[in-house]
Amino acid sequence: NLAKYLSVLAEHSLRFLEKTYLIEERNHIINNDLFKNYEDELKGVHTWMQGKFGDLIHGENDDPNGQLAETLCRSDLIRLCTFFGKRKTIEVICGHLTTLLSQPNWRLRAALFDSLVTVASYIGLESELFILPLLNQGLLDEEEFVVYRVLKALACFVRLSLLKRKTVYEFLRQVAPLVCHPNLWLRLSVIEFINSICEKSHLADIHGFVIPVIERFFKFPIVQVGNPEILYNALIEPLSRELFEYVQKIQPNENLFRHFTDRSNIRQMTGSGLKPAYIQPTDAVVHEAFAKLTELGMKEFDEDKILALKFFVKQTSQYRLNISASTESTTRPGTVNIKVLPVQRPDSNLNINRNGSENFSARNINNESSDWSEMFGGVTMQISNQVENLPSNLTVSSNDKTTNENNDENMLVDTAQYQLPSTENITQHRAVLIRDPASKITRTGLRLQCLTEKHNLLLKHDAINREDCQREKL
Repeated sequence: NLAKYLSVLAEHSLRFLEKTYLIEERNHIINNDLFKNYEDELKGVHTWMQGKFGDLIHGENDDPNGQLAETLCRSDLIRLCTFFGKRKTIEVICGHLTTLLSQPNWRLRAALFDSLVTVASYIGLESELFILPLLNQGLLDEEEFVVYRVLKALACFVRLSLLKRKTVYEFLRQVAPLVCHPNLWLRLSVIEFINSICEKSHLADIHGFVIPVIERFFKFPIVQVGNPEILYNALIEPLSRELFEYVQKIQPNENLFRHFTDRSNIRQMTGSGLKPAYIQPTDAVVHEAFAKLTELGMKEFDEDKILALKFFVKQTSQYRLNISASTESTTRPGTVNIKVLPVQRPDSNLNINRNGSENFSARNINNESSDWSEMFGGVTMQISNQVENLPSNLTVSSNDKTTNENNDENMLVDTAQYQLPSTENITQHRAVLIRDPASKITRTGLRLQCLTEKHNLLLKHDAINREDCQREKL
């Protein structure tokens, strides 16, 4: 239940904290400690939520199958994103979600890509930096249902304009051969992805970038590329499941694909009406595999489909080989199993001991990863520039700024990235007024500043109440 309603708990905790602040404001309790206490309470709630989120994602010592993490991924993560703000969403939520890609539970990996759309839609265009590696690795997953969820997520990203055009066309060239896959769900999801691209692209881009990539997979030329029914009816026949599974079974076998490539080149060089003069394979393994495929009913056009699916077949077979080799136990201490190849899925440095020796709640959450700081350091610089442009009567001295540099930076990033319109201005005022004890602003000036803003805060509080009433009615 905690994993299912963690986002609701975070939203209500923030609401209680905000209402307490506004009630004290309405009762004319205006002092410097009020703003400081609020920031301390908010920081404590964020720390607890970050620790609990990490504990639930990694099982909390009693969830080896990842059911808690799956429930958390299928919950309303947009509320958690709103609670943390954009910066901490990238650091906390995205950082922990990345580790789920290495989990053995395929349902958990599928739920990851369902939640990825929600998180990326909140972050915006900056999400492309971390979703691209996840999408590329998800397309090579051994489980076809996970690949299906990746394709559905790609279609959603295109409709939400979260990917650049160049990135979209690269994914199109990568997933277009899946229309030959024997799985009907994968073929339909590729058509949906193509349809989403046509909806967001100009007619010239469709004829220049989309049609040249997909036209070889259709029986006849088509004009209405944006119609999914026409696309599905024009698709060539998919590769049979028997041929697909046998090609996967005999991998790795690069010589077989090389033999298929030679036969394809011979067919292209042979004139129409003539019989191609194929060369018999010299490798006994290739000859045996080709004879078995012919016995299963492989035709010449099936060879082209196998070549189109070459990348997916090789990567999936490689992953299965790694899994089977990793389960073999060594017979003597100190021996190494050389069959185990490097892990295909990327793993983050946020992995912990799943036996429970490390608790996220006890960790210092404020320590930022150097990788995230390098990627998103521009956000902090942008906020720092905004602070420098504040009026002179609200700025702090250079010595005080050096003393409170770390606390001010974390506080300002959280407040500037907070997306709720009902609390954005309030948070910005807190970020300025908390500097008062160390600045040269007199107590009388601070009191006047607070009183002048009091009327605006009360009006916004009334607007918040009206929005809450309307939301409850809905």
